[in-house]
Amino acid sequence: MTALFWAAFWSAALTTFIILTIEANNKCFALVNGPNWVLRIEVLVWFWLFLFFLSETNRRRLILLVATILLLMLQGHVDRIPQWAGESAALGHLRELAYTLQSYRKEHPSEGYPQALPKLRYTDRTEMLYKIDFATSRSKPEGPTDGFFIQATTYQRDCGFVRSFAIADDGQVYYTLESRAATKADAKLQ
Repeated sequence: MTALFWAAFWSAALTTFIILTIEANNKCFALVNGPNWVLRIEVLVWFWLFLFFLSETNRRRLILLVATILLLMLQGHVDRIPQWAGESAALGHLRELAYTLQSYRKEHPSEGYPQALPKLRYTDRTEMLYKIDFATSRSKPEGPTDGFFIQATTYQRDCGFVRSFAIADDGQVYYTLESRAATKADAKLQ
């Protein structure tokens, strides 16, 4: 029982130290990789260390170490592109907002587009990475709201998220690599 306790204790202590050290030296680690991925890595590191400390002989520890190295070598090159995933999520979020606004306009033709953005279900990652701004317009002063423009401006340029996006009521998406919000004068996303 004592060996289990100390193995669990030292595994937890070292896992905490490793994760805190990584996050202290790379402030983008958790943001870029996402909380689920970081949690999986923490659990795997803890379990590996637990087995390592629970092993009674150096021979078992060596076998565990060699097996781990072989597994990592067999895994091959894993190319994670979390920045593209974040940008893709932002684009999907903008397109879903535009679709929702178009649906609202069809249901309320005399009112037009709503004055505030609707709340979507899965926006956590997008809202962590991008600031969302929404503006509406009217072609006639007393007419319905017949135009909108949504901007997603990145918060995390230093973490690799460098493109800001915007979508107009016609569905066209614009982007910029500059440190500002995208406008209709920027490049169109094809």
